[in-house]
Amino acid sequence: MLWSQGYSKLDNLQGLTSSGGETSTTNALPAQAGWSVDQQSGKVNVTFYGNVNLNGNSIINVSKLLGANGQWQIDETGKLIIKEIETEKICVGKYCLTEKEVETLLQQAGILNTQNTIEVISSTTTATQPSQ
Repeated sequence: MLWSQGYSKLDNLQGLTSSGGETSTTNALPAQAGWSVDQQSGKVNVTFYGNVNLNGNSIINVSKLLGANGQWQIDETGKLIIKEIETEKICVGKYCLTEKEVETLLQQAGILNTQNTIEVISSTTTATQPSQ
């Protein structure tokens, strides 16, 4: 496989270099939309400064998604790891529940009281030492 260490014209991205810089061509991307190619692995590295607008297009064939500072992620198996979920309806298999339905179930189970607060049942045990 042959690799060129220079740059080539890409459609209307004329003059964009692999280091992210730009030439004086009128259709070039701004310098902050940088990309580079690792010469050892051939991997393309992209750096964005600002939002990315896909104009209604999809992101396909993604291994995993990671949130800023590791606060959330969706791994390659589809497992969602987050700290909190806010939703209008939650579905597990073929069973879906709205907020009102969850509230009704909690009240029927005696977990949710009439003030709509969850009662936490605490079971504490006291350790005793055998008498000498």
